[in-house]
Amino acid sequence: MSTLQEIIPRIFIPHVPVLRPARSLPSTAGYAPVTPPPRHHIPYWILHRPTLANSMVEQLRTYLTTAPGCNISPSPRLQDRITGLPMDILETPAGELSSEDTTEKLWDFNFFPVIRLAVKEVDQHATPSTTEVETTIHSHTPDELICPTSNTSPRLHYEAKSWAVFDEFAPQILALAQQIDGERLGTPLELRINEEGARSIIMKVSRNYLITKSEVLISHRF
Repeated sequence: MSTLQEIIPRIFIPHVPVLRPARSLPSTAGYAPVTPPPRHHIPYWILHRPTLANSMVEQLRTYLTTAPGCNISPSPRLQDRITGLPMDILETPAGELSSEDTTEKLWDFNFFPVIRLAVKEVDQHATPSTTEVETTIHSHTPDELICPTSNTSPRLHYEAKSWAVFDEFAPQILALAQQIDGERLGTPLELRINEEGARSIIMKVSRNYLITKSEVLISHRF
């Protein structure tokens, strides 16, 4: 049987459920922090980096060569999750993607169980990764905070967005990342009193960590 080092980089989302139009125009909440985050938690630049996804996979492969569980086989439970992922997505409790709620169900029932088991076995944690909810950070409450184990750092800030919201605002975020500012690629960012639309998403999802998504890189001051 293949080892975790070989299997994990080959785990991909095989397909998505049926995309159903939302009942209303896509929108995202604004961000007007009463208690602003510290300066070093505010993104200062967004830029386009087409090689980002490939470099992240390469970094994962490098890490897996030395991870504690790299040379062991996946547990039967993890293997069943991986094998069953295509059918699980077809039979997701949501049945379709139309809202933040259906996105969250897809994550909770299909994707996160695979991720948390893989992290547990690769890093040989005694317990799997966990989530915290209703945690307000700098006047914003993310949908979840993902922790390696219960109440530990680092915490990954998770936001569920419907596919319609993604289709509406992702092009705007990418446009900011592809803009030429003088002789530099990207757009400088400063947190304003009230952020709306694409800038609101950028500011909210970047709380307390460096976030990367496909072709966009948001940088912080350190």
